[in-house]
Amino acid sequence: MLDEKAREKRNLYLREWRKKNKDKVKKYNESYWERRANKEEDMKDVRNIREL
Repeated sequence: MLDEKAREKRNLYLREWRKKNKDKVKKYNESYWERRANKEEDMKDVRNIREL
């Protein structure tokens, strides 16, 4: 685990990076939720196949 000072520095860096790269953050978040939705759809398909 990171010690407290290292964690604070990392958080500050990431906060600044996100502020400067809002377009990238938005793209990454959209991509994440797309993958998550596709994964859930795949799991539903697997459950339906098992029920047959």
